[in-house]
Amino acid sequence: MRHIGVDLHKTNFVACFLAADDTQRLETYPLTRDGLARFKRQLRQADELAVEATQNVYFFFRDGLVLPPRASGRPRQPPSLHPALAGFN
Repeated sequence: MRHIGVDLHKTNFVACFLAADDTQRLETYPLTRDGLARFKRQLRQADELAVEATQNVYFFFRDGLVLPPRASGRPRQPPSLHPALAGFN
């Protein structure tokens, strides 16, 4: 399992991938549909993802970032996600 932290900016986001053996990798993606798609392809079923809660976090969810389901099959949803955005997970 990897832990992934995402730092959102106006035009891009930086993801830090932290593996179980403590190796880490930073990658910058444009905050566009293509950038989100490229990031999404990097995700694995067991990854744990933390996304900075800022004004533009809606873009992360609205435009196609679907978090992998938990082992139980239930989709993940950030606990602080505003109810108006809940349908985008």
